[in-house]
Amino acid sequence: MNWLIILGLIYLCQAEHFLYESETGVSIQNIINKDVDINIKFKKQFSRTPKIAYSISLLDMSGSSFMSEILNVNQQGFTIRVKGDHIDQISYNWMATDNPLVHIEYVKSQESEIQLPLFNYESDTTPLVNSYLVGATFQDKKQFNQEIVELNKDIVKIATSGAKEFKLCLLISNFENSFKTDDLGIIVDSDDHTWFSTSKDAQKILVSSYEIPNDIVDFVQLMGISGFTSLSDHIRIEVNEEQENDDNQIKVEFGTWDESTIKSLSFYGFYIGNQEVKYYDQNCAYLYSDCDYQGQEVKICDNKAKLDYNGQIKSIRLPKDAVFTLYGKEEFEGKRFRIESSKSCMDALYLGK
Repeated sequence: MNWLIILGLIYLCQAEHFLYESETGVSIQNIINKDVDINIKFKKQFSRTPKIAYSISLLDMSGSSFMSEILNVNQQGFTIRVKGDHIDQISYNWMATDNPLVHIEYVKSQESEIQLPLFNYESDTTPLVNSYLVGATFQDKKQFNQEIVELNKDIVKIATSGAKEFKLCLLISNFENSFKTDDLGIIVDSDDHTWFSTSKDAQKILVSSYEIPNDIVDFVQLMGISGFTSLSDHIRIEVNEEQENDDNQIKVEFGTWDESTIKSLSFYGFYIGNQEVKYYDQNCAYLYSDCDYQGQEVKICDNKAKLDYNGQIKSIRLPKDAVFTLYGKEEFEGKRFRIESSKSCMDALYLGK
């Protein structure tokens, strides 16, 4: 029997292709008690206004505060506004996307614990959250540390300490290409590092590396600092990417400019590479030949007077509030089979002749 399809949806079907763009190492120097704007222009114009995630990849400062915000976002670009009382140099990484399954939140707070509701999406997994430090006002010493203490499909709760005030950029998705590290690595010899030649007061440098899987190439990336503790009046932190002999590595460097001890450093990395990233259009239904959403997949985003598919259907994934109806004859006639929610396994429906 050649079943026909009515798919009752709230929204029109949208294309499954979404655009990403990113840049690393956007820098500004010598910020002393003033606001400075960094204007970013996209290489390719977005068809709709994207969301912007950003992070700090280099922080070289002796002052007590730094702060930033995203302004004037449109299809052509955006602005990063930076302010601080004494910043020698600060660099940003950023990522822009119009993917509706990537959500970005900016949080400015003085609280020791923050809680945010998470977006509602159809997924079998808990969302992934990367939390980047993009601003802070310090008190006695330069430190800010954060820890995700609760994370589920409904909320994320983050415990914080160290700064009088802070600002975070949270990147939330159901992708899996992410990592976080707190490893400080080893202290390098002064003769082997350029910081000692460029900064005569440098005393200690810590270096840590994180290896990226070799099969990730041509990737979109967002790396950045999430927290640190230093007793030094002048700190320098840098996160950068290196490629050598076909091996990709992320190197994290943390330097002090006096005899104080470095206590901690953590950072996040987020990648969308040439790997197949699976997401589900919330305006479409997905039919599968096997249980548990496995086997051959058929994607349907609008009404079909005739379905050109021969085979069985054992599971179906539906968007929230969607109704899926199969008809036994052309032009939506004959016996009806109605489905109102996703089914991970059901009696086989045989489509086609």
